[in-house]
Amino acid sequence: MTRRERIMAATNKKRADKLPFMHSWSGHQSGSAERECRNRGAGTKGGGSTYLSKMHGVDVTETQAMSSGEVVLRRTFSTPVGSVYEDEKRELGVGKWAELALRPKGLNSWRNVGPRQISRLIKGPEDYKVVKYMVENTEYTPYYLPIEQAIDWVVDDGIATAWLPSSPLQMLTIHWIGSEGGSFFIHHAKYPDLVDDLYRAISKSYEPLYEIVAKSPATVINLDENIDGDLISPKLFQKYFMPSYEKEAEILHKHGKLMAVHMDGRLDAL
Repeated sequence: MTRRERIMAATNKKRADKLPFMHSWSGHQSGSAERECRNRGAGTKGGGSTYLSKMHGVDVTETQAMSSGEVVLRRTFSTPVGSVYEDEKRELGVGKWAELALRPKGLNSWRNVGPRQISRLIKGPEDYKVVKYMVENTEYTPYYLPIEQAIDWVVDDGIATAWLPSSPLQMLTIHWIGSEGGSFFIHHAKYPDLVDDLYRAISKSYEPLYEIVAKSPATVINLDENIDGDLISPKLFQKYFMPSYEKEAEILHKHGKLMAVHMDGRLDAL
């Protein structure tokens, strides 16, 4: 069996001739250790996007400043109903791996550290209407070249997965509100109607995206979640996450796709 055949057999609950294992190509440390793993049968998990997104009626501007030897990038979103901004700190060398084509590290720095948000889009109740406008005016269109390239590069050495963005509540929890200092949980307690309204808007905006990704050439669709049971309680998981997963799975399965959810946190509670 090829590496791909082993991985797909195990994924489909069938027996493989050897125990399959693989590593994401974004985490490969090229060199002798990586070569040894590959010689011992390690497969590769590649990935690629399947869509483009565009926000209508939203003006996006970026400014940069230096703080303690790091770049601070402020990204401002201006809409007819107001503006919001986020600040992102970047170590030296961010993006250089991709420019030099040495490794598929994307936006990581020389020390392999990705950009980190130090100020989130949603800071107070007045920001919800702005972000909701952004969500409701986002258009998704198919663009399959990246995943087609990934499939061509990986071939039988592993699998190439397409990805979906974080589910609606996780988008709020780890991206737009954040969990630092209990931010999301404070918002959920103080402004439950605003949180639920934005959750529903994101859910609706994703519906055409699910169809686009389901019709892509990828066999496995990966949902970018980073779930952690210390942050997401069973009650939140049941109320917000499971309905999203079930909606996505129904569409993906209809098109013969397998759905993977990225869970790499503490999960015992869930």
